[in-house]
Amino acid sequence: MRKIFISLILLILPLCLIANDPHVEKVLQECIDNEKTLGLSAIIIENGKMTFYAMGKPHAHAALQVTEDTIFDVGSISKVFTTSLMQILIDQKLFCWKDPLQKHLPTNVKSPEFEGRTIYLEDLAVHTAALPYMPDNCKMTDMQNPAKDYSSALLYEYLNTAKLKYMPGTKYDYSNLGIGLLGHIMELKCKKPYEELIKEHISQKLGMKDTCIVMDLEQKQRFARGHIGKDEVPNWDLPSIEGAGALRSTIRDLSKFLSAHMGLVDQPIVKSFAKTHKVIRAESEHGSQMAAGWHVNPTEKGTIIWHNGQTGGYHAYMGFIPEKKKGVVLLTNSGANFDSVGKHLLDSSFPIDEDEEDIVLDPLILDRYVGTYRHFTGLTCYLWREGDQLMGKLSGHPAVVLYPESQTRFFLKVMDVQVQFVLDSDDNIKGMNVFRGDQTFWIRKVTSWW
Repeated sequence: MRKIFISLILLILPLCLIANDPHVEKVLQECIDNEKTLGLSAIIIENGKMTFYAMGKPHAHAALQVTEDTIFDVGSISKVFTTSLMQILIDQKLFCWKDPLQKHLPTNVKSPEFEGRTIYLEDLAVHTAALPYMPDNCKMTDMQNPAKDYSSALLYEYLNTAKLKYMPGTKYDYSNLGIGLLGHIMELKCKKPYEELIKEHISQKLGMKDTCIVMDLEQKQRFARGHIGKDEVPNWDLPSIEGAGALRSTIRDLSKFLSAHMGLVDQPIVKSFAKTHKVIRAESEHGSQMAAGWHVNPTEKGTIIWHNGQTGGYHAYMGFIPEKKKGVVLLTNSGANFDSVGKHLLDSSFPIDEDEEDIVLDPLILDRYVGTYRHFTGLTCYLWREGDQLMGKLSGHPAVVLYPESQTRFFLKVMDVQVQFVLDSDDNIKGMNVFRGDQTFWIRKVTSWW
Protein backbone atom coordinates (compact mmCIF):
# COMPACT_ATOMS: atom_id res chain seq x y z
CA MET A 1 0.00 0.00 0.00
CA ARG A 2 2.84 2.41 0.90
CA LYS A 3 4.45 1.85 -2.52
CA ILE A 4 1.15 2.57 -4.30
CA PHE A 5 0.71 5.75 -2.25
CA ILE A 6 4.22 6.94 -3.13
CA SER A 7 3.61 6.22 -6.82
CA LEU A 8 0.42 8.27 -6.73
CA ILE A 9 2.25 11.19 -5.12
CA LEU A 10 4.95 11.00 -7.77
CA LEU A 11 2.32 10.92 -10.50
CA ILE A 12 0.42 13.93 -9.20
CA LEU A 13 3.36 16.05 -8.05
CA PRO A 14 6.60 14.29 -9.04
CA LEU A 15 8.95 17.03 -7.84
CA CYS A 16 9.22 19.69 -5.14
CA LEU A 17 8.45 23.29 -6.08
CA ILE A 18 11.00 26.00 -5.27
CA ALA A 19 11.10 29.78 -5.46
CA ASN A 20 11.63 31.47 -8.82
CA ASP A 21 15.16 32.42 -9.89
CA PRO A 22 15.42 36.23 -10.39
CA HIS A 23 17.78 35.80 -13.37
CA VAL A 24 15.38 33.43 -15.12
CA GLU A 25 12.46 35.77 -14.40
CA LYS A 26 14.46 38.65 -15.91
CA VAL A 27 15.33 36.69 -19.06
CA LEU A 28 11.73 35.60 -19.62
CA GLN A 29 10.25 39.00 -18.77
CA GLU A 30 12.52 40.59 -21.37
CA CYS A 31 10.99 38.27 -23.98
CA ILE A 32 7.61 39.80 -23.10
CA ASP A 33 8.83 43.39 -22.70
CA ASN A 34 10.72 43.29 -26.03
CA GLU A 35 7.59 41.93 -27.73
CA LYS A 36 9.37 38.78 -28.82
CA THR A 37 6.27 36.89 -27.66
CA LEU A 38 2.88 37.80 -26.26
CA GLY A 39 2.93 35.04 -23.66
CA LEU A 40 5.07 32.17 -22.42
CA SER A 41 5.33 29.47 -19.80
CA ALA A 42 8.39 27.53 -18.66
CA ILE A 43 9.54 24.86 -16.27
CA ILE A 44 13.02 24.29 -14.87
CA ILE A 45 13.79 20.97 -13.20
CA GLU A 46 17.04 20.80 -11.24
CA ASN A 47 18.25 18.22 -8.73
CA GLY A 48 14.74 16.90 -8.12
CA LYS A 49 13.20 20.35 -7.71
CA MET A 50 10.81 22.14 -10.02
CA THR A 51 10.16 25.81 -10.78
CA PHE A 52 7.26 27.07 -12.92
CA TYR A 53 7.20 30.39 -14.75
CA ALA A 54 4.23 31.93 -16.59
CA MET A 55 4.09 35.43 -18.08
CA GLY A 56 2.19 37.51 -20.60
CA LYS A 57 -1.14 36.85 -22.25
CA PRO A 58 -2.62 33.92 -24.17
CA HIS A 59 -3.96 36.43 -26.71
CA ALA A 60 -4.06 40.18 -27.17
CA HIS A 61 -7.53 40.72 -25.70
CA ALA A 62 -7.28 38.20 -22.87
CA ALA A 63 -8.33 39.40 -19.44
CA LEU A 64 -6.23 36.71 -17.72
CA GLN A 65 -2.52 35.99 -17.83
CA VAL A 66 -0.80 32.83 -19.01
CA THR A 67 -0.65 30.14 -16.30
CA GLU A 68 0.89 26.68 -15.91
CA ASP A 69 -2.36 25.33 -17.39
CA THR A 70 -2.42 27.46 -20.54
CA ILE A 71 -2.40 25.18 -23.59
CA PHE A 72 0.05 25.79 -26.45
CA ASP A 73 0.78 24.07 -29.74
CA VAL A 74 4.06 22.21 -29.13
CA GLY A 75 4.84 21.50 -32.79
CA SER A 76 7.72 19.12 -33.39
CA ILE A 77 8.11 18.26 -29.72
CA SER A 78 5.35 15.85 -30.79
CA LYS A 79 8.15 13.92 -32.54
CA VAL A 80 9.72 12.78 -29.25
CA PHE A 81 6.26 11.72 -28.06
CA THR A 82 6.03 9.68 -31.26
CA THR A 83 9.42 7.99 -30.84
CA SER A 84 8.73 7.44 -27.13
CA LEU A 85 5.43 5.76 -28.03
CA MET A 86 7.17 3.65 -30.68
CA GLN A 87 9.77 2.50 -28.13
CA ILE A 88 7.00 1.50 -25.72
CA LEU A 89 5.36 -0.58 -28.48
CA ILE A 90 8.74 -2.04 -29.46
CA ASP A 91 9.21 -3.15 -25.86
CA GLN A 92 5.78 -4.76 -26.15
CA LYS A 93 7.12 -6.70 -29.19
CA LEU A 94 4.77 -5.01 -31.67
CA PHE A 95 7.58 -3.41 -33.70
CA CYS A 96 11.34 -3.46 -34.10
CA TRP A 97 13.54 -0.48 -35.09
CA LYS A 98 15.07 -2.67 -37.81
CA ASP A 99 11.66 -3.50 -39.32
CA PRO A 100 11.25 -2.42 -42.96
CA LEU A 101 8.59 0.27 -43.32
CA GLN A 102 6.96 -1.95 -45.94
CA LYS A 103 6.15 -4.55 -43.27
CA HIS A 104 3.67 -2.20 -41.60
CA LEU A 105 2.02 -0.56 -44.62
CA PRO A 106 -1.21 -1.73 -46.30
CA THR A 107 -0.58 -4.35 -48.98
CA ASN A 108 -1.56 -1.90 -51.74
CA VAL A 109 1.03 0.68 -50.61
CA LYS A 110 4.69 0.40 -51.59
CA SER A 111 7.50 1.85 -49.51
CA PRO A 112 10.03 3.77 -51.64
CA GLU A 113 13.46 2.19 -52.16
CA PHE A 114 16.81 3.22 -53.63
CA GLU A 115 18.86 0.62 -55.51
CA GLY A 116 17.26 -2.13 -53.45
CA ARG A 117 17.83 -0.42 -50.07
CA THR A 118 14.50 -0.13 -48.27
CA ILE A 119 13.51 2.26 -45.48
CA TYR A 120 13.70 0.94 -41.91
CA LEU A 121 11.76 2.32 -38.95
CA GLU A 122 15.06 3.46 -37.43
CA ASP A 123 15.68 5.60 -40.55
CA LEU A 124 12.38 7.39 -39.92
CA ALA A 125 13.28 8.08 -36.27
CA VAL A 126 16.65 9.70 -37.05
CA HIS A 127 15.71 11.51 -40.30
CA THR A 128 17.82 9.34 -42.61
CA ALA A 129 14.99 7.80 -44.66
CA ALA A 130 15.79 9.94 -47.76
CA LEU A 131 12.28 11.36 -47.52
CA PRO A 132 11.53 15.07 -48.06
CA TYR A 133 10.45 17.50 -45.35
CA MET A 134 6.89 17.15 -46.67
CA PRO A 135 5.57 15.01 -49.55
CA ASP A 136 5.48 16.84 -52.87
CA ASN A 137 1.77 16.11 -53.36
CA CYS A 138 0.91 18.18 -50.28
CA LYS A 139 -0.69 21.02 -52.24
CA MET A 140 -1.59 23.85 -49.92
CA THR A 141 -5.15 25.05 -50.32
CA ASP A 142 -4.88 27.40 -47.33
CA MET A 143 -1.76 29.42 -46.51
CA GLN A 144 -3.00 29.77 -42.94
CA ASN A 145 -3.28 25.98 -42.43
CA PRO A 146 -1.04 24.47 -45.11
CA ALA A 147 -1.44 20.73 -44.55
CA LYS A 148 -5.04 20.53 -43.37
CA ASP A 149 -6.25 18.55 -46.40
CA TYR A 150 -3.42 16.01 -46.51
CA SER A 151 -5.32 12.72 -46.27
CA SER A 152 -4.14 9.13 -45.88
CA ALA A 153 -5.12 8.57 -49.52
CA LEU A 154 -2.70 11.32 -50.59
CA LEU A 155 -0.02 9.88 -48.31
CA TYR A 156 -0.38 6.46 -49.95
CA GLU A 157 -0.41 8.05 -53.41
CA TYR A 158 2.90 9.71 -52.58
CA LEU A 159 4.53 6.53 -51.25
CA ASN A 160 3.46 4.53 -54.33
CA THR A 161 5.04 7.03 -56.73
CA ALA A 162 7.97 8.50 -54.75
CA LYS A 163 11.50 8.28 -56.17
CA LEU A 164 14.21 8.54 -53.53
CA LYS A 165 17.19 10.70 -54.55
CA TYR A 166 19.74 8.83 -52.44
CA MET A 167 20.12 5.69 -50.33
CA PRO A 168 18.28 5.59 -46.97
CA GLY A 169 20.56 5.50 -43.96
CA THR A 170 23.33 7.56 -45.57
CA LYS A 171 22.29 11.19 -45.05
CA TYR A 172 20.47 13.25 -42.41
CA ASP A 173 17.55 15.23 -43.84
CA TYR A 174 14.96 16.48 -41.33
CA SER A 175 11.55 15.18 -42.35
CA ASN A 176 8.05 15.73 -40.99
CA LEU A 177 6.94 12.99 -43.34
CA GLY A 178 9.34 10.45 -41.82
CA ILE A 179 8.27 10.86 -38.19
CA GLY A 180 4.68 11.28 -39.33
CA LEU A 181 4.89 7.83 -40.92
CA LEU A 182 5.96 6.33 -37.59
CA GLY A 183 2.79 7.69 -36.02
CA HIS A 184 0.70 6.49 -38.95
CA ILE A 185 1.88 2.88 -38.88
CA MET A 186 1.28 2.70 -35.13
CA GLU A 187 -2.32 3.73 -35.84
CA LEU A 188 -2.59 0.94 -38.43
CA LYS A 189 -1.05 -1.71 -36.17
CA CYS A 190 -3.05 -0.81 -33.05
CA LYS A 191 -6.23 0.16 -34.93
CA LYS A 192 -6.50 3.34 -32.85
CA PRO A 193 -5.97 7.05 -33.65
CA TYR A 194 -2.56 8.51 -32.83
CA GLU A 195 -4.03 10.81 -30.18
CA GLU A 196 -5.69 7.88 -28.41
CA LEU A 197 -2.42 5.92 -28.41
CA ILE A 198 -0.56 8.85 -26.85
CA LYS A 199 -3.20 9.15 -24.13
CA GLU A 200 -3.33 5.41 -23.44
CA HIS A 201 0.41 4.71 -23.29
CA ILE A 202 1.86 8.03 -22.08
CA SER A 203 -0.57 10.72 -20.90
CA GLN A 204 -2.70 8.55 -18.64
CA LYS A 205 0.37 6.86 -17.15
CA LEU A 206 1.89 10.22 -16.20
CA GLY A 207 -1.28 12.13 -15.26
CA MET A 208 -1.11 14.47 -18.28
CA LYS A 209 -4.71 15.57 -18.72
CA ASP A 210 -4.17 18.37 -21.24
CA THR A 211 -1.93 16.74 -23.85
CA CYS A 212 -4.14 16.28 -26.87
CA ILE A 213 -4.88 17.15 -30.48
CA VAL A 214 -8.63 17.76 -30.29
CA MET A 215 -9.57 20.04 -27.39
CA ASP A 216 -12.87 20.10 -25.54
CA LEU A 217 -14.71 23.36 -24.88
CA GLU A 218 -13.05 23.98 -21.52
CA GLN A 219 -9.56 23.38 -22.96
CA LYS A 220 -10.23 25.76 -25.82
CA GLN A 221 -10.82 28.50 -23.26
CA ARG A 222 -7.28 27.91 -21.95
CA PHE A 223 -5.67 27.77 -25.40
CA ALA A 224 -3.07 30.43 -26.31
CA ARG A 225 -3.45 31.89 -29.79
CA GLY A 226 -0.43 31.81 -32.08
CA HIS A 227 1.21 34.94 -33.46
CA ILE A 228 3.68 35.72 -36.23
CA GLY A 229 5.05 39.14 -35.42
CA LYS A 230 2.04 41.04 -34.13
CA ASP A 231 -0.42 39.13 -36.33
CA GLU A 232 -2.64 36.46 -34.79
CA VAL A 233 -2.65 33.39 -37.04
CA PRO A 234 -4.87 30.29 -37.23
CA ASN A 235 -3.76 26.92 -35.86
CA TRP A 236 -2.43 24.12 -38.00
CA ASP A 237 -3.69 20.60 -38.62
CA LEU A 238 -1.62 17.60 -39.76
CA PRO A 239 -4.05 14.82 -40.67
CA SER A 240 -2.45 11.44 -41.50
CA ILE A 241 1.00 12.53 -40.16
CA GLU A 242 -0.02 13.87 -36.74
CA GLY A 243 3.01 12.31 -35.08
CA ALA A 244 5.19 14.96 -36.75
CA GLY A 245 3.75 17.93 -34.89
CA ALA A 246 0.04 17.95 -34.04
CA LEU A 247 0.10 17.76 -30.24
CA ARG A 248 -0.94 20.51 -27.83
CA SER A 249 0.00 20.62 -24.18
CA THR A 250 0.65 22.70 -21.06
CA ILE A 251 3.85 23.35 -19.16
CA ARG A 252 2.36 21.36 -16.27
CA ASP A 253 1.88 18.29 -18.47
CA LEU A 254 5.27 18.63 -20.15
CA SER A 255 6.97 18.87 -16.75
CA LYS A 256 5.71 15.31 -16.14
CA PHE A 257 6.83 14.09 -19.57
CA LEU A 258 10.30 15.61 -19.15
CA SER A 259 10.57 14.31 -15.57
CA ALA A 260 9.89 10.81 -16.90
CA HIS A 261 12.61 11.19 -19.54
CA MET A 262 14.99 12.35 -16.81
CA GLY A 263 14.22 9.20 -14.81
CA LEU A 264 12.48 11.06 -11.98
CA VAL A 265 9.10 9.31 -12.17
CA ASP A 266 8.28 5.85 -10.85
CA GLN A 267 6.61 4.38 -13.94
CA PRO A 268 7.56 1.34 -16.10
CA ILE A 269 7.55 3.45 -19.28
CA VAL A 270 10.58 5.36 -17.96
CA LYS A 271 12.76 2.41 -19.02
CA SER A 272 11.39 2.71 -22.56
CA PHE A 273 11.94 6.47 -22.55
CA ALA A 274 15.60 6.05 -21.55
CA LYS A 275 16.25 3.88 -24.61
CA THR A 276 15.28 6.77 -26.91
CA HIS A 277 18.30 8.77 -25.66
CA LYS A 278 20.90 6.38 -27.11
CA VAL A 279 22.75 7.90 -30.07
CA ILE A 280 21.94 6.06 -33.30
CA ARG A 281 23.51 8.40 -35.84
CA ALA A 282 26.71 10.27 -35.03
CA GLU A 283 26.06 13.20 -37.37
CA SER A 284 22.98 15.22 -38.27
CA GLU A 285 23.47 18.98 -38.51
CA HIS A 286 24.83 21.88 -36.45
CA GLY A 287 27.02 19.46 -34.49
CA SER A 288 24.10 17.35 -33.29
CA GLN A 289 23.93 13.59 -33.07
CA MET A 290 20.62 11.76 -33.42
CA ALA A 291 18.92 9.44 -30.97
CA ALA A 292 15.36 8.16 -31.52
CA GLY A 293 13.70 11.50 -32.24
CA TRP A 294 16.02 13.47 -29.95
CA HIS A 295 18.93 15.70 -30.97
CA VAL A 296 22.02 15.03 -28.84
CA ASN A 297 24.77 17.63 -28.40
CA PRO A 298 27.86 16.65 -26.38
CA THR A 299 29.38 19.82 -24.87
CA GLU A 300 31.95 20.71 -22.23
CA LYS A 301 29.04 21.51 -19.93
CA GLY A 302 27.40 18.11 -20.41
CA THR A 303 25.32 16.29 -23.00
CA ILE A 304 22.25 18.26 -24.10
CA ILE A 305 19.35 16.05 -25.22
CA TRP A 306 16.73 18.26 -26.83
CA HIS A 307 14.05 18.99 -29.39
CA ASN A 308 12.23 22.12 -30.42
CA GLY A 309 8.85 22.77 -31.99
CA GLN A 310 7.58 25.29 -34.53
CA THR A 311 4.15 25.65 -36.07
CA GLY A 312 2.33 28.69 -37.36
CA GLY A 313 2.57 31.19 -34.48
CA TYR A 314 4.21 29.01 -31.78
CA HIS A 315 7.71 28.00 -30.71
CA ALA A 316 8.66 25.43 -28.06
CA TYR A 317 11.91 24.09 -26.64
CA MET A 318 12.54 21.02 -24.47
CA GLY A 319 15.95 19.86 -23.31
CA PHE A 320 17.87 18.29 -20.43
CA ILE A 321 21.45 17.64 -19.35
CA PRO A 322 21.60 14.21 -17.62
CA GLU A 323 24.96 14.92 -15.94
CA LYS A 324 23.55 18.05 -14.28
CA LYS A 325 20.14 16.49 -13.57
CA LYS A 326 18.64 19.61 -15.08
CA GLY A 327 15.84 20.04 -17.62
CA VAL A 328 13.91 22.87 -19.25
CA VAL A 329 10.70 23.34 -21.22
CA LEU A 330 9.73 26.68 -22.76
CA LEU A 331 6.42 27.31 -24.56
CA THR A 332 5.51 30.52 -26.43
CA ASN A 333 2.72 31.77 -28.65
CA SER A 334 5.17 33.42 -31.05
CA GLY A 335 6.71 32.43 -34.37
CA ALA A 336 10.12 33.72 -33.19
CA ASN A 337 12.94 31.31 -32.37
CA PHE A 338 13.59 30.65 -28.66
CA ASP A 339 16.14 27.83 -28.84
CA SER A 340 19.04 29.86 -27.43
CA VAL A 341 16.79 31.11 -24.61
CA GLY A 342 15.95 27.50 -23.73
CA LYS A 343 19.62 26.53 -23.88
CA HIS A 344 20.52 29.53 -21.68
CA LEU A 345 17.97 28.37 -19.11
CA LEU A 346 19.71 24.99 -19.08
CA ASP A 347 23.09 26.64 -18.49
CA SER A 348 23.39 30.42 -18.11
CA SER A 349 26.89 30.36 -19.65
CA PHE A 350 25.28 29.69 -23.04
CA PRO A 351 24.58 33.11 -24.61
CA ILE A 352 21.18 34.22 -25.86
CA ASP A 353 21.42 34.80 -29.60
CA GLU A 354 20.08 38.28 -30.34
CA ASP A 355 19.63 37.40 -34.04
CA GLU A 356 17.30 34.63 -32.91
CA GLU A 357 14.55 37.22 -32.54
CA ASP A 358 13.87 36.87 -36.26
CA ILE A 359 10.60 35.12 -37.02
CA VAL A 360 10.99 31.52 -38.18
CA LEU A 361 8.48 30.22 -40.73
CA ASP A 362 7.84 26.57 -41.36
CA PRO A 363 9.62 25.37 -44.55
CA LEU A 364 6.23 24.31 -45.90
CA ILE A 365 5.27 28.01 -46.03
CA LEU A 366 8.62 29.05 -47.51
CA ASP A 367 8.33 26.44 -50.25
CA ARG A 368 5.28 28.27 -51.55
CA TYR A 369 7.50 31.17 -52.55
CA VAL A 370 10.18 29.11 -54.29
CA GLY A 371 10.39 29.79 -58.01
CA THR A 372 11.28 32.29 -60.71
CA TYR A 373 9.97 35.88 -60.71
CA ARG A 374 10.26 38.34 -63.61
CA HIS A 375 9.88 42.12 -63.94
CA PHE A 376 8.35 43.48 -67.17
CA THR A 377 11.82 44.76 -68.13
CA GLY A 378 13.12 41.18 -68.13
CA LEU A 379 14.91 41.43 -64.80
CA THR A 380 14.70 37.95 -63.25
CA CYS A 381 14.73 36.95 -59.58
CA TYR A 382 15.15 33.40 -58.29
CA LEU A 383 13.92 32.27 -54.85
CA TRP A 384 14.80 28.99 -53.16
CA ARG A 385 14.86 27.51 -49.66
CA GLU A 386 17.91 26.51 -47.66
CA GLY A 387 16.86 24.87 -44.39
CA ASP A 388 14.51 27.33 -42.67
CA GLN A 389 15.63 30.36 -44.71
CA LEU A 390 14.24 31.82 -47.92
CA MET A 391 17.05 32.81 -50.28
CA GLY A 392 16.86 35.19 -53.24
CA LYS A 393 19.08 36.20 -56.14
CA LEU A 394 18.70 38.74 -58.90
CA SER A 395 20.47 37.74 -62.10
CA GLY A 396 24.01 39.10 -61.93
CA HIS A 397 23.84 39.75 -58.13
CA PRO A 398 24.89 37.72 -55.05
CA ALA A 399 22.40 35.65 -53.09
CA VAL A 400 20.71 37.22 -50.06
CA VAL A 401 18.51 36.00 -47.21
CA LEU A 402 14.88 37.14 -47.05
CA TYR A 403 13.87 37.48 -43.38
CA PRO A 404 10.17 37.14 -42.51
CA GLU A 405 8.13 39.78 -40.67
CA SER A 406 4.93 37.78 -41.18
CA GLN A 407 3.82 34.90 -43.40
CA THR A 408 3.81 37.17 -46.46
CA ARG A 409 6.13 40.09 -45.54
CA PHE A 410 9.94 39.79 -45.73
CA PHE A 411 12.92 42.14 -45.59
CA LEU A 412 16.64 42.20 -46.41
CA LYS A 413 19.32 43.05 -43.87
CA VAL A 414 22.04 43.90 -46.40
CA MET A 415 20.01 46.81 -47.81
CA ASP A 416 16.78 48.70 -47.13
CA VAL A 417 14.46 46.47 -49.15
CA GLN A 418 11.09 44.96 -48.18
CA VAL A 419 9.08 42.31 -50.01
CA GLN A 420 5.32 41.72 -49.85
CA PHE A 421 4.09 38.54 -51.54
CA VAL A 422 0.68 38.85 -53.20
CA LEU A 423 -1.84 36.00 -53.31
CA ASP A 424 -4.85 35.56 -55.57
CA SER A 425 -8.32 34.56 -54.37
CA ASP A 426 -7.29 30.86 -54.45
CA ASP A 427 -4.22 31.46 -52.24
CA ASN A 428 -1.81 31.02 -55.16
CA ILE A 429 1.28 33.26 -55.26
CA LYS A 430 0.82 35.87 -57.99
CA GLY A 431 4.09 37.67 -57.38
CA MET A 432 5.73 40.15 -55.06
CA ASN A 433 5.87 43.88 -54.52
CA VAL A 434 9.44 44.96 -53.81
CA PHE A 435 9.84 48.23 -51.88
CA ARG A 436 13.11 50.16 -51.93
CA GLY A 437 13.00 53.68 -50.53
CA ASP A 438 10.01 55.38 -52.17
CA GLN A 439 10.05 53.01 -55.16
CA THR A 440 7.79 49.97 -55.65
CA PHE A 441 8.44 47.21 -58.19
CA TRP A 442 5.91 44.55 -59.16
CA ILE A 443 7.62 41.24 -60.01
CA ARG A 444 5.38 38.45 -61.30
CA LYS A 445 5.90 34.80 -60.43
CA VAL A 446 6.39 32.81 -63.65
CA THR A 447 7.45 29.32 -62.50
CA SER A 448 7.43 27.22 -59.34
CA TRP A 449 7.78 23.59 -58.33
CA TRP A 450 4.11 23.40 -57.34
